Amino acid sequence: MVIRAVVTAVGFLGAGTILHRSTSAPASPGEHVEGLKTAASLLFVAALGTCVAVRQILVAVGITALGWLTLRVVGRLEERLRRRTAARPAPR
Repeated sequence: MVIRAVVTAVGFLGAGTILHRSTSAPASPGEHVEGLKTAASLLFVAALGTCVAVRQILVAVGITALGWLTLRVVGRLEERLRRRTAARPAPR
């Protein structure tokens, strides 16, 4: 019951970190979404804390490694996409 409440609360907080807005900037016209990685990280940390609370230390270590790897890979992919987009000439 407590775990369900933690997931609900953290999900609500995570949803509050996600921003969706339209942009009219010449470099990136259209829609823009921010905060997805932050929301996912909040939920991840809540899951990690829950694992530690129920004394599942091996699972906590495993998901920590998986989370770290995922954030590293996504960060590098994001940087590569950002460089590729910046190198592309602007449409006329």
